[in-house]
Amino acid sequence: MRDNPIVEFLASYGPNPAANNMYDEFVTQAEKQTQCAPLVFSQPLVEKMIKSLRQNPKTIILTGTAGDGKTYTVRKFVEKITGQAPRWKNTQRIYELKHWSLPYGGVKIIKDLSEFKESQKNEIFPKIRDALNGNSPEIFIICVNDGHLLKFFRDQNENEIKDKLSIMLQRDYEEHPDLDTYMFNLSRRSHAESFHEIVDEVVNHDSWQNCAGCAYMDNQSNPCPIRYNRKILQQKGSDSMRQRLIDLIRMAAADERHLSIRHLIMLTVNILLGDSHSGNGLLTCRKARARASEDNYEYTNPYANVFGENLKESDRKQYGVFSVLGEFQVGYETNNYFDHALLDENNDKNLPQCEIYSGRIFANIRSSYLANRSQYSKFNKSLINQRRRLFFSLDPNDKRAINNSQRNPWNLSLYKHGYCYTAILDTLHNDLEIDKHHKQQLLLGLNRMMTGMLTDTSDRLWITEPNGVFQGRSQPILAALVGSEENFTIKLEKQYSTDTGKPPLFKIYEKSSTKECITLALRPTILECLYRVAEGSLPASFSMECKREVEEIRIRATTINRSSPKLISMEKGDLRKNTIKILSGEEEW
Repeated sequence: MRDNPIVEFLASYGPNPAANNMYDEFVTQAEKQTQCAPLVFSQPLVEKMIKSLRQNPKTIILTGTAGDGKTYTVRKFVEKITGQAPRWKNTQRIYELKHWSLPYGGVKIIKDLSEFKESQKNEIFPKIRDALNGNSPEIFIICVNDGHLLKFFRDQNENEIKDKLSIMLQRDYEEHPDLDTYMFNLSRRSHAESFHEIVDEVVNHDSWQNCAGCAYMDNQSNPCPIRYNRKILQQKGSDSMRQRLIDLIRMAAADERHLSIRHLIMLTVNILLGDSHSGNGLLTCRKARARASEDNYEYTNPYANVFGENLKESDRKQYGVFSVLGEFQVGYETNNYFDHALLDENNDKNLPQCEIYSGRIFANIRSSYLANRSQYSKFNKSLINQRRRLFFSLDPNDKRAINNSQRNPWNLSLYKHGYCYTAILDTLHNDLEIDKHHKQQLLLGLNRMMTGMLTDTSDRLWITEPNGVFQGRSQPILAALVGSEENFTIKLEKQYSTDTGKPPLFKIYEKSSTKECITLALRPTILECLYRVAEGSLPASFSMECKREVEEIRIRATTINRSSPKLISMEKGDLRKNTIKILSGEEEW
């Protein structure tokens, strides 16, 4: 039975050290060996580069983290200009592109500045320096990550250029008035919008038609696990694995855990081909046929592959994507609603089922555990994967989840209010007004963290003095600033017009001057903490980190001195101000 070369080709993108997927050249080599068409992704930056060079020629710096497509972008740039892919050697550091349509007849491409030896850096430095200062007709396209870019100039004691480039990086500037360069940072987006395109390129590749003739292609009782996992990835909608992964990618970016394009391609391939039985953790066609014929689908579970469970722990730690997704603790968190339903063999809770990855791989393990509780270890691992399946299969917008919050799939993760966070991101992305409920919950959580009281006040924000002010049990608390809808405007705003992945900003403005008073970057961790506190709990895993940020708000707010201090106390759950009594000289403190 003939193997489909698409499986070997995709494995070159997967978490397999032998695949050398850290280098664009090796993936290109896999294309040639398997005769599979390359994965093609849209890169609007190529047109922007060409337009910039023709309108106002100057050096282009492509920066960003490893795996965000710097080399790929340059390759597509050359293809667009010349009509064919570049042919450069692995040892070639500078590629000269001569073409009549380019300014001055050509540009010099540096594929990776960090790969230069010290002697080579010393040789090329004067030319790059002169180009950036506008003292040379030479134009470079330089690929380099942020750290190596600044290090290159720091090592050459060129601090003036380094400082200007640092400002561009910090403020996301594409140009600087004193530098003859464009800077395009490929990591300044969450890539959530690119994920659909990535998955489509993988699961809808033309080479999948080569599966025709395989006995397991259309086998209804024992289907090919690769084809079945592909079917799961093809699904779209709010109850699909694809959509929930987009939610996780967006939240990770907002919590400053950026996932690169390379990470997301690797993730997609691992979901599709992951195999926990043995070997390097990826399926081949031969292994896929063996798993199907032996009914061993527990080894190919895509809901476990998402978190790299098909890899050894030591190997899994090498790939940042699995570490980032693992921090959401999907499957390790739960509630009685889900666990009672999963333990109930009759399953009367109307939870979604999967032909292969629900009862078929779980029922026997569950029965064995219920008959003999000593089988806990194997049962617990299987139970975690069933929770993961539900997390990726349930729709948080379904009426049953809305009417019963216990059914919401985000309960199966560490971020139980993840659906609120994604709803806020969607609302801001569509330039709509944030629901009043979200503002009230944030204010309630902040008030409770500020005062240490279980207040119900959610229509204003009380900023208490920083640590050092006496807060006895029966004593009122000194407040330096009060924000209410009467004299302050409370807003949630996105930081940029495009999806940079940055978290939205929680802001309080003084209405009389529209001047910003308080700004809090609303990361998922902060929102989760404030929402949980608003609901009456004290989440230890969040509180210390978030407490520091609340302390920063206190310090910033109390330096504004917008109003005279007030004493506040709580009456029937509501925080209220009291007058501060002026003591006479005869009275004692």
